[in-house]
Amino acid sequence: MTQILREPATSLVRPARLLLIALLPLVAFMAMAHTTVVGNSAGEMNAAQVDDRALRWMIVAVLWILPVVLGAVAFSAITAGRAVKVLATVGIALLIAYVAAQAAVVWIDDTYLIADSSWFALAMLLSILGWWAIDLAAVLTCLHLFRTKVVPRTALVIGILTAVLTLLEVAIYLPALLGAQELHATVGLPPMLLPVLWAILGGVLWRNLTAVSR
Repeated sequence: MTQILREPATSLVRPARLLLIALLPLVAFMAMAHTTVVGNSAGEMNAAQVDDRALRWMIVAVLWILPVVLGAVAFSAITAGRAVKVLATVGIALLIAYVAAQAAVVWIDDTYLIADSSWFALAMLLSILGWWAIDLAAVLTCLHLFRTKVVPRTALVIGILTAVLTLLEVAIYLPALLGAQELHATVGLPPMLLPVLWAILGGVLWRNLTAVSR
């Protein structure tokens, strides 16, 4: 039987809900990005196309980071571990900087093709590093839930999947980060899959917490 140790049930209800709520901006991002980006990637757009979609471009940028930012807040609330809090904080800071870099793409940069924009390249770098930091926070949080016997089987599966997907992304993007190819031309795994996995964790956690409190 699954037991909850150390943390009172009420302290985990809110972060469990946050992991579920993170699905909302994920769905909104997928819907809005489809109508905002022209071509196969944002890098294929030119400055005029971005200017015409400036507001939508920035909304998409915010929606891009919201699922993982909500996840980072949830992970920090689930465990008191310093490593998780540091990784979550660093990840959130990097993603806020990503939004700022995207604002520079829209309102400062005058490069004709977005793929040639140094601001766009910086935004992609900040996004990748920010997501990876929070991915690691997620893995450590799952390890914490497993050790404390809080939904241990679900935490173990989600933790392993998060770690595997993160390692695959590192393997895909590392050559570009080292300068072997253009970052915008690198096609990695869909990172938005991870908030879906974390929502499953949140759902199972919330279900167990509400069952215990009855």
